[in-house]
Amino acid sequence: MIGKLKNTATLMKPVRTDDGGGGASVVWSQYAEVWAALTLLSSTRDFIGGSERRLARAAIEIRSRTDISFMDRFRIAGADYDVVSIESDDRNPDRVTLIGEEATT
Repeated sequence: MIGKLKNTATLMKPVRTDDGGGGASVVWSQYAEVWAALTLLSSTRDFIGGSERRLARAAIEIRSRTDISFMDRFRIAGADYDVVSIESDDRNPDRVTLIGEEATT
């Protein structure tokens, strides 16, 4: 039974490829598709080039995994989010919550 994990989320890791000129390009590679409970959070401020921008934030609760890191990204409901926090709850050790901010690249 899925319970409150009613949405599907895609977990992604960055794959960097040297461009031969001292830089690199990054593509996002899917490594898992998981069931998730989605909670939309209040937005946060971001300042780019002297102008203020609001970034959407979301939390997803998923079954615990050992392969998640702060370098990761998740996609849910058609939007991509960079993982900025990974939270566990001692009362429910089989679940983990990922907090994400709207991906800007």
